[in-house]
Amino acid sequence: MPKALIMDRRFAPLFWSQFLGAFNDNVFRSALVILITYRSYSLWGVDPAQMVALCGGVFILPFFLFSATAGQVSDRYSMSRVALGTKVWEIGVAVLATGGFVLENVPMLVGCLFFMGMQSAFFGPVKYAIIPALVEDHELVPANAWVGGATFVAILLGTVTGGVLIAVDRLGPALVGGTAIFVASLGTYAAMKLPALSPAAPDLSIVWNPIGPTWRILKISAKVKSVYVSILGICWFWMLGIMVLSLIPPYGKDFLSADESVGTLFLALFSLGVGVGSMACRRLSRGHLVPGLAVPGAVGITVFAADLYLAGLPASVAAAGDHGLLSLSAFLSAPGAWRIVADLFLFSASGGLFIIPLYSLVQKRSDERERSRTIASLNVQNAGFMAAGSVLLAWLLSSKISIPEVFLLLSVANAFSLAALCWAEPEYLRDLWGWMKRGRAGGE
Repeated sequence: MPKALIMDRRFAPLFWSQFLGAFNDNVFRSALVILITYRSYSLWGVDPAQMVALCGGVFILPFFLFSATAGQVSDRYSMSRVALGTKVWEIGVAVLATGGFVLENVPMLVGCLFFMGMQSAFFGPVKYAIIPALVEDHELVPANAWVGGATFVAILLGTVTGGVLIAVDRLGPALVGGTAIFVASLGTYAAMKLPALSPAAPDLSIVWNPIGPTWRILKISAKVKSVYVSILGICWFWMLGIMVLSLIPPYGKDFLSADESVGTLFLALFSLGVGVGSMACRRLSRGHLVPGLAVPGAVGITVFAADLYLAGLPASVAAAGDHGLLSLSAFLSAPGAWRIVADLFLFSASGGLFIIPLYSLVQKRSDERERSRTIASLNVQNAGFMAAGSVLLAWLLSSKISIPEVFLLLSVANAFSLAALCWAEPEYLRDLWGWMKRGRAGGE
């Protein structure tokens, strides 16, 4: 049944529209990050490394500003029609971004990044709230695993594609823009095939001023304790995620003395790892909701972030870097490089194992009439965490804290967060123990 989902007419249009949207976002973001990092662009006196960190904040700021409105719109109107509208919007942003890349106008591209985040903020509540309306209850975890896994495969492909295209002499900017327009058009076509759905709350009066509705959706998400704790867990992971993604380009160039091909590999490894972890969750849970699987995922995040600190700068990589930036093949042939590669991959795979049970729990236990607003509340809080992470990272880098030391700080902070998560909701440890006992019984 899980394999058939992506070919099912109920689910396939959502699957492909979100897959193509995630691909497009990351073609743009990867190309912009490479452009800023390797051509040393800066704005208002902010150096390239800090610019990359702050770009993450620019992208997620619209989630904080507009998620409350997006949640109301998704509950008030047919989610399939809202999804289609956001995809048409994506085409417009892609056209504007094409002009920015061709002109290499960084302020214009940063503005496009904001509008792309705004489009994603309106698609976000639809992407997760619509799944229970499209699939049966027993298909919920597999459907989330497919969305989560495929999203990060799309991120992987988009990251690599954006990095490769922008590096093409003279034609790179035009290739990035043309690809973005084409993919946005395909995503719009997929959204047109979504099944027609009735509004979840057709009598809801939309309040366009975001302040009051934001406060109300935050209260909605706190109605069920397990839902709210899961939301905080998801937000915590994405704060770590945005910090690590922002660290990767300067980690490759400034610390490891590697060229953009190594930075692109690292970004791809992060995306692939989360996808692999998501699909591993589907197999380990056997299609059932197992919130306890978040615990080993969190342990893995702590362990592999700490090992990135312990790996430091391998002597062989440092020696090779004295002769200029390392190519991908030169970096991978250096002893100690594969340890860093494995740590980045396993860190992100642990993240995929951590978040999929939490997303499924939020969907399953939230009220159907308020599900879009609950997801919107998640997005608001997620945006706040990610913005805080972007600002914190920029401050840490400006304070001359080394990148490996930042990895160590993230590891220690995550260990404390895991303890807080299990203290706030002991169900995770009980559920993990029950899952382990069921596994032993099955083995016997």
